[in-house]
Amino acid sequence: MTDVYELDGIYYKPKELNEAIKAKSDAGKPRLSLVPTKIIFAIEKIRSYGNAKYPGGGIDNWKTVEPERHFEAMLRHAAKCWNDPYAIDPESGLPHMFHMACDMAFFIEQNWDNFENTINRAKSDKTFTDILSGINKYTEATGNDLGRIEHVESKN
Repeated sequence: MTDVYELDGIYYKPKELNEAIKAKSDAGKPRLSLVPTKIIFAIEKIRSYGNAKYPGGGIDNWKTVEPERHFEAMLRHAAKCWNDPYAIDPESGLPHMFHMACDMAFFIEQNWDNFENTINRAKSDKTFTDILSGINKYTEATGNDLGRIEHVESKN
């Protein structure tokens, strides 16, 4: 008798199951289903408004604007809705919060590599700090005088 395994309603023999699992591996892939969808609709409203306001700039005209200007616009909209998250921008008739989300999306898009580098650097700094902490704990616990090791920021 041959073993048979079920995966998502389909039956496989052991060798076929291994191939199906390999083909279906989602490890390390983004889980976009975790993202709330209403923000996408909020950003679309702002994008549609912006494209109507600046018709000559093309659909991706935001890419020609310096990232710092998107950041500053995001802060201005944040200030406008600080005490009232439902505050409406008088020019567009849309919530300041929607404008803020759109400017944030633009800024993140334009600076994605910088964010990735910062995250990776923070991970490696944390790993290094954890190693130093472990060495210092070992020194304290054993009385072995390896000396204190401190992390000093590099000035690159």
